[in-house]
Amino acid sequence: LLTGHNNFDYAREAISLRVYDYILKPCSPDEVLTIISSLADEIEAELQNEQQLYHTMQKVHTQQATTILTRLLENHTLDNSEISVLERLGLYLRKSFLTVSVMRAKSQHLQTACSMLCAEDPCLDCYILTASNTLLLLLTSEESDTDSFMQHALLFLRQLSRTADTKGTGDVSLGIGLPVSSIEELSVSWRASLCCTELFF
Repeated sequence: LLTGHNNFDYAREAISLRVYDYILKPCSPDEVLTIISSLADEIEAELQNEQQLYHTMQKVHTQQATTILTRLLENHTLDNSEISVLERLGLYLRKSFLTVSVMRAKSQHLQTACSMLCAEDPCLDCYILTASNTLLLLLTSEESDTDSFMQHALLFLRQLSRTADTKGTGDVSLGIGLPVSSIEELSVSWRASLCCTELFF
């Protein structure tokens, strides 16, 4: 606040309104620029903290979803708190789900590749799960048209296989399950993907 009023009541009110600084006229341009620079630094630091908090919360939510979805795939009954987490993450609003069993893949490389590819296709979300010692991809979408969803999913998987190969992890073998329309049917899709893997790989 730049003011010509040298009055403590004004200064006190400015503090209550969360004014960053109180500059009394006359003042030098350098004094004003120093305060503006300091305020800009503080705003930038605050924005960085908010971004860091957002990314941390995203990781926590993904980990929560991964743990709960793994239990669901292994036919465990979810309790109300687990269901509410999935609801909060919007998974019950999803219209399409597909599980893919993965062989000969390193989890870390797979995680990186999936994150990059998902960022390129806003129609898909991908979770990496471990169920019964099998690495598993869960693809979800708000797309209710199964054909359109499968086109996105197959393109994603082709790109994933190519990306994994260029990262030096070797060929990735994928057993594709059945597309299902609700989260409760995930175990059906998973069993189909396991059968596919056992048959062909």
